[in-house]
Amino acid sequence: MTMMVEQFQRFHAFQQVNPNNLITLTTGDLATDEIANDLKNAQDNGQVKLNTFVTERLATQNKPFHDSLKKSKSKTFSTLYKGDVVAKKKTQPVKPDRDIFRKIIVSMESGRPINIEEILQHELCSVPLSLVTMSYSLRLTNKAELAKILEGGAKANTLMQSDLTTCTIIDAMALVRAIGKPHGSHTFGNLADAFIQSVKCHLSETCTRVDVVFDQYKQHSIKCGTRMDFA
Repeated sequence: MTMMVEQFQRFHAFQQVNPNNLITLTTGDLATDEIANDLKNAQDNGQVKLNTFVTERLATQNKPFHDSLKKSKSKTFSTLYKGDVVAKKKTQPVKPDRDIFRKIIVSMESGRPINIEEILQHELCSVPLSLVTMSYSLRLTNKAELAKILEGGAKANTLMQSDLTTCTIIDAMALVRAIGKPHGSHTFGNLADAFIQSVKCHLSETCTRVDVVFDQYKQHSIKCGTRMDFA
């Protein structure tokens, strides 16, 4: 007991501004109003369910005695770190191991040989959060910043004519936005003709191939993940 009191005093566990707040001793995180309400009223909620069980299945017998009971999904401190993701039409909780540093410190203080540099080389979650979100979708990239880097070393506003055999790659949607509404176009057919003409103008003696790339939603891609998030 004395050792526990010393540890509480060491980490100032009970020296909080508002003593009425619920705080987990292991991480120091503050409970939300929902979590605090569920924890404080756990016994009362259980008594209500017990009374309902006795009334419905014993007194009035409106329900069969052996019917399954619905689980009370009361919120606890572990709820703070959970993020629900959908996998194979089932909702699964995903949470990073935020308690890992406490375990490391306790292990080091107990005299166990701990290589902290090697431990910190690994992710604290089941997915690398630098590349993937908690919903297992790839993180969005800032293409505008990448374009600035690529264009930073460019000295000419237009492509130089190449003396070697080459090809041209065109972003189809960017070309559509650049064309806008051509003068004299009144139908989609007129717009298509203007688009094809813009593509053909790149053909020359040295450029014998033009690739037009449209947006694709491949299964394992950032665009597909973004589309699923907005679905």
